[in-house]
Amino acid sequence: MVCKNFGRSLGATCLCLLISLPVSALEYYGDVTAGLALTDNVELAPSGEEQSEGILRVAPSLNVYHESKRLDFAFEGTLEGLFYRDDSDRNQANTELFSSLLVDFIDERLGWRGLASLTQVNIDPDGPTTDTNLFDTGNRDDAFFWETGPEWVSPIFSQGELRAVAYGGQVNYGDSELQDIDTQYAEVAINQTPGAVGSLGYEANYIYQRFDYDEAGDLEDQTAFLRLSYQYSESLRLFGLVGADNDFEDPGSSALDEFRWETGFATEIGSGDTFEAAIGERFYGTTWRAAWNRIRENQRYRIRYTEEPANADILQREALRRGEDPDGLDPANDEAGRPGRDDRYIRNRLDLIAEFEFSRSVLSLEGYWEKQNRENSNLIEDDFVGSLTGDETFWGVDGGFTWALGNRTSANVGFFYRNRDSDRFNPDGTSAGSTEDDLYQVSAGLDYSLGIKTALSLTVRYDNRDGSGGDTADYDQLGGIIEISRSFGDLQLQQR
Repeated sequence: MVCKNFGRSLGATCLCLLISLPVSALEYYGDVTAGLALTDNVELAPSGEEQSEGILRVAPSLNVYHESKRLDFAFEGTLEGLFYRDDSDRNQANTELFSSLLVDFIDERLGWRGLASLTQVNIDPDGPTTDTNLFDTGNRDDAFFWETGPEWVSPIFSQGELRAVAYGGQVNYGDSELQDIDTQYAEVAINQTPGAVGSLGYEANYIYQRFDYDEAGDLEDQTAFLRLSYQYSESLRLFGLVGADNDFEDPGSSALDEFRWETGFATEIGSGDTFEAAIGERFYGTTWRAAWNRIRENQRYRIRYTEEPANADILQREALRRGEDPDGLDPANDEAGRPGRDDRYIRNRLDLIAEFEFSRSVLSLEGYWEKQNRENSNLIEDDFVGSLTGDETFWGVDGGFTWALGNRTSANVGFFYRNRDSDRFNPDGTSAGSTEDDLYQVSAGLDYSLGIKTALSLTVRYDNRDGSGGDTADYDQLGGIIEISRSFGDLQLQQR
């Protein structure tokens, strides 16, 4: 009921804002897409249980934007209707939206920010896992996220800036067993970046976040730190940090009683290369982080390694704030690590990205490795029956290649692979062995422009899952979809 009431309030607020704006102040872009999909395994069922199906997909979308001195507004929404040829009971309608609002009350100092997102997510990643609503897996549900609150930004001292924010929000799921969550976030930061060579910079920061789960209790996370930086030369900056954390891994601890420190440097190498590295100590041990970026005219590279406390809900909120889709197969977590459950771990992650632009084609490659370290003593619950997840390791690769065959036609191929290794434990703390899970997807497509506003596309994809655990649903799927799209509005708008 809270979700529905807020949804109505948010919709009414956005509608009032839109009505109050002159039509000329709005920019909009949209399209209507209709297509026919065929698959030999509509439920992503195990071998011997496959069912083929034809699917009619109709999906109108609308993006509306406004930017002025006092108001920034964005709304991006898609209504998707799916109609199944052989079994009309599968028919469904899905809504996806992303909306952001920033109202400036006092000269870019006092403002009010809002954010809302509605999408479909996988419920149990040990079941059939997919990134599209076309498959009737019974393993997807709506996830509605919203967050809103005031922001204050003002100059302080000689060259410093004060920023203070306080957000309240919710994560509401549909009819699945995922828990709804009330969220709180507050941050106060005072900072000044170093200027000329020989100058000092500083950042004093306090961050508080809280998640109130329907059944699992509360999660509180706090950190406070002071970072000093020194511009040693035009290309080299040195920094050091001291502060305090709460013991994130201990569900009963929220006090700032764990000392932390960090020291490192950031430098520019040549033209377009940056490198930053740091070593430190937090409540869970020695920490490392490093990032290297290279940008050239037709190339881009990035390598980044981080270590930090995390859980699925924190990562989901951070992705939504960046305007990214929080769902997908990255990684296919066990039930302990899915959103809507207070699962805490230390996250070690390595990301690699490379992009190449040629005269008529673009090649993109991504890879990652991630380790989720859990305290086994915190996994054991008296009322839990079955295996519990311990440490997990993931790695995966993604690739895509797009080639312009002519003025109207382009071809594309893509692939991804995901691997997950999980340690399992019995309720008494004894080992229950380990499981391994593999996900593959390969796709190929053609896009043809029928005109300035009309496009035709054909995509064929193959999905495969292979796991060693008894609860893992293995499957193969081969299918394709042909779609035609008609766009309207300002074609020059950049979508997020």
